[in-house]
Amino acid sequence: MIEVVAAALVMLCRSEDDSRWGVRLDDPNTATCGVAEYFDTIRLGCEVCALGVGDAQYVDNSGRALRCRCDIGSVKHCIDDECVCLQCDETSLQDSSECASCGPTTTLSTTGNPGRTDCGCSSSTQRLVERNATGALLDGGKVCAACPARSRRVDAYTCEPCASRHMAGSSDCACVSPYTTVGLPAFGDQFCVPETQLADVVSEYPIPRRSRYERVQRRPKGGDDGTAVLEDPLLFEHLYPWAATKCAYHDGTLESDQACQCLANLCAITGYDDQESPCQLLDRVASSSSDSRAPALYWTGDTEWVVPTKMTLKTKLKFVLARYSLNGTLLGFEPLTTQAFWGRRRAPFTQRGGGSSRSTKWLRFATSFHNTFEVRLDELLDPAPYRQGDYTSFYDLYLVVANGDASRWFPVPVRVEVRQQALAYVRRFFFVDTLSGVVDGTRPSILRYAASISLIVEAQRDGPKHKIRVPRLKIRYRERTRTSVLDSRRMRLDSVDLEVTYSAQPNKRILWGFLFAGASITVALAALGATRSVPKFFSSQGPVALCEAFVLVFFTLTFAVATYYLVYFKLQDKKGPANLLLPDENDVSSLVLLSVVPMIAALWAAQTAVVCALIRRQATLDISLIDWEKSDRVVSEWRSILVANELADIQISRRTSLAFTLTWLTYFLVGLGYENNATPQPDLQDRGDFGANSPLLQFANTGWWFLIFSAIQLFFNGAIKHTMLVDPPQARFIDLCALAKISLFSVVDGFYVHGDASHSADTADLASLASTQVIDKWEGSSSREFHVGELTDPFRRAFHAVDRENASGKPAFLKTFLNHGFADKYNVDFAVVTESNPPPSARDSTFIPDATTRPWPFNLARPRWLRGISFLGHESTLLVHELLTLCFVQLVVTNTNTPAALFTTYACHILLGQVRHFTGKSNLAKQILVDERFIIS
Repeated sequence: MIEVVAAALVMLCRSEDDSRWGVRLDDPNTATCGVAEYFDTIRLGCEVCALGVGDAQYVDNSGRALRCRCDIGSVKHCIDDECVCLQCDETSLQDSSECASCGPTTTLSTTGNPGRTDCGCSSSTQRLVERNATGALLDGGKVCAACPARSRRVDAYTCEPCASRHMAGSSDCACVSPYTTVGLPAFGDQFCVPETQLADVVSEYPIPRRSRYERVQRRPKGGDDGTAVLEDPLLFEHLYPWAATKCAYHDGTLESDQACQCLANLCAITGYDDQESPCQLLDRVASSSSDSRAPALYWTGDTEWVVPTKMTLKTKLKFVLARYSLNGTLLGFEPLTTQAFWGRRRAPFTQRGGGSSRSTKWLRFATSFHNTFEVRLDELLDPAPYRQGDYTSFYDLYLVVANGDASRWFPVPVRVEVRQQALAYVRRFFFVDTLSGVVDGTRPSILRYAASISLIVEAQRDGPKHKIRVPRLKIRYRERTRTSVLDSRRMRLDSVDLEVTYSAQPNKRILWGFLFAGASITVALAALGATRSVPKFFSSQGPVALCEAFVLVFFTLTFAVATYYLVYFKLQDKKGPANLLLPDENDVSSLVLLSVVPMIAALWAAQTAVVCALIRRQATLDISLIDWEKSDRVVSEWRSILVANELADIQISRRTSLAFTLTWLTYFLVGLGYENNATPQPDLQDRGDFGANSPLLQFANTGWWFLIFSAIQLFFNGAIKHTMLVDPPQARFIDLCALAKISLFSVVDGFYVHGDASHSADTADLASLASTQVIDKWEGSSSREFHVGELTDPFRRAFHAVDRENASGKPAFLKTFLNHGFADKYNVDFAVVTESNPPPSARDSTFIPDATTRPWPFNLARPRWLRGISFLGHESTLLVHELLTLCFVQLVVTNTNTPAALFTTYACHILLGQVRHFTGKSNLAKQILVDERFIIS
């Protein structure tokens, strides 16, 4: 019932829509007119002939008659605008313009149709003729004339030549002895070859009976490593006997040349399989004599050979394609422009496909290019398998080099990936194969097409970079079955990658030197960082120290190299010779240093480990709060809670705002298009679309913009905001500790925040606090003394040994110890060390007492307490991690999608901040014995 109502509503909507338009037209492209109909160019549809039948001599591109005429044997007669077809006594002219008679050599026949009479010929090798050579009608009426030699009659008035000069004409062309007919009529023209020669060739090199496919993709986004075998493909049965025979027994004719070219095409279709007959036979023909007419299958030159011409940044490379049809006919030479964009999409998706509207900027020297376009595979399943259209062409590629007034052509080597194993460089290639998969005479069962096309142009290895080596073309094919294409909408579409790379391999000796020096410095810094750590934490800090050293050295080195390329590659003289080209990111021989993507991934992983270790260390911080208020006073417990909340808040404080940085990065990189400073071409002013940015240049470009906006914030906060406007967070926290008369002590991270003020925390008001010095002069400090002290390593070691026995009463123990309460009775004390009050000797600064009268050194000269408890002391570490996260997501995860990378970086920043906040909050509640519910920051 629901379906009926829905159908009725659809019909109602349709009728309402039609009535609103007033006129409704069926698609004129799909209209098929009958015999008694014609296509009306006014109404754009088929109309029934008011008189006679459609005129087959006046048709449009679709073969539809554009006017009507009387059927043959009758003529049109009109009286007062009333027209009828009057039957002639015998017959009419072919166009029914007037009546005619049949000559003595003809017979009158109705050809099975009583209303349609015409003359006939007794022989199938004759045709009707009604006019002489000058176009005048013959006096005696229509006559029968023999078809020319080696031709056959197509209809009563037309003969056409046979496909081969060895065929005799009749109703059908047939080869005459000693020739035999080869080829399939459904696949195209047939051929004549000597029967004995054919037998000799196919006995040694038999007709291929199967097509093998080794790059079959069976599901969307899946691997293309599947295999398939088709038995008895019609393509080889149709063309191979003729091509093999005529090429093996070359007689110096154009037909034999075409046969050899056809054999090369068949070899290319097999994937240059040396076990297949086309490749074996062509190789034998090529090696049989020095003047062989066989086309070259393989490229045998030296890829290190330098092209004898100087390239400038304005030089436009010229490539020429020699284009062949499947049967070996040379279709001509055409400049290489957009032929590699072989797949087209129909409207309204034409912009997604290839075609002649695509860019040719990549022909300019040093201008690398990457583009992806869509192809609609079901459109390649043409019902007529033997098409001489764009999709069945074969090519040889040549580089054209000017030589004075003339020019020289250099064949370009091609590496095709049809099989799983690598192949040598070849000459012949194609973009689409819809023919080898035809086994049932209609549509191909398997499609093979170029899924990745790469043109590689490299500068010479040694010497100036304005000379290039032989360019190379690399094509990777993919195959899909007809069933998968027709049954799955996602399998009907596929993306094709086109990449043009201009590159120069850097000096390996210099790179190895950089790598060795960087590795040596990394190990040295890691060892130094480990040995300077507290022995208790050496095992856990060793890997972290190695990661920190690795990032410090190789981030600096990689960023410096990327900056060098960004500056000197982009600012080259456009009129002069090219002095610097980008390294090939896909070339493993360029070494890891210039393979930016894996290097950034490694740096990001190492820096992430450093940040995670930092968060873990701060989240397990051993902190004690010391309340200096006398115990006999009525003191509010909220002082400790207030300090704990402020401490929890300061843990995630930063001197820069990532949101500010990313906002301006979005404006400049995305909004103003400055991300295209990293396009792989040498013109800094050209920010057009080149498909994909260079990872090396993008690392430098993004990095500098990031560092510039971070430096602006650091300068503003340090020189203006926290100097002239407001106090920095750490200063405000110290003031809070003084107001609350609470000190902070952490022996593990080695700091002490002194908060013992002279006032009473529960009775003092703001006016009295403002008129007095908040914190008393402590120990050996000056009047403008430090409120924060750093615990030296000897102090930390000694205190750690004593503290083991006092863990339960740590706050009370600390309060007594800091008031020198254990000096006389237990001989345990400390001394304050400042720049003006150094230790008596170097031995004192490293002394570890067991039971001693000497004091433990307590340093006030180098306060670094923020590094232990807050992000404030690790700004550079976090900035490097945020920059590496941005570049890692930009280059590895999202494939240079800058907006997505900016958003992901901010999300990661928020996640790390939340992790640090909650872990720090929980640790504070545990360490200072304040209920976590009271820590609300």
